[in-house]
Amino acid sequence: MMAGLSVAAAPAPAPVAAPVPAPGSLHVLAVGDSITEADSDDFDDAALGPSSWATFTDGNGVQVLGGWAHAGATTEDMRQGLADRQPAGVTAPATDVLVIMAGNNDVDASVPFDVIAENLVAIAGTVDAGRVVLSTIAPEDEVADAVTDFNARLPELAARQGWQLVDPMDVVGDGRGSYLPGMSDDGVHPTEEGARLIGAALRAALTS
Repeated sequence: MMAGLSVAAAPAPAPVAAPVPAPGSLHVLAVGDSITEADSDDFDDAALGPSSWATFTDGNGVQVLGGWAHAGATTEDMRQGLADRQPAGVTAPATDVLVIMAGNNDVDASVPFDVIAENLVAIAGTVDAGRVVLSTIAPEDEVADAVTDFNARLPELAARQGWQLVDPMDVVGDGRGSYLPGMSDDGVHPTEEGARLIGAALRAALTS
């Protein structure tokens, strides 16, 4: 089962005004799939939904300025989506931290890890950020072993690239690739309470 099910080809975004970075805040861009987008009206331009973990990371000195997150997106989709935004007239705001939470849909599609890693490196290279935070991917009850294997490969990648690896999923997962009871209604996406816990864990990592 894919995180976000399927994703339709979206038209190129119209030119929009970039969110205005608040002085003194830690400015964050996030890249991901439905785990990040959730019910956001327009995650890319920081219209965050109440069930997105980013809502619970944002505020009190941390400003999530959007980024790129769409249901069903693979790391290749994210890589291309970020590249497509620049010619559309969207000026990337000043960014202190790039958070990448990506890979669930690649795991569902059995994409080789080396291909995913190449995409993650390309995503990080697209955004001019002072720090890159790589997150573990969310639990998925039906492919728990594959999720566990994927996350086990991330420390080496993060160390090689000089990224900060964060595991915010330990608060919603059982450590074996599945959700803890009550943390997901479908075995793929976190509940709003799960998103709150993930967002709080990421916020702690960003500000520590």
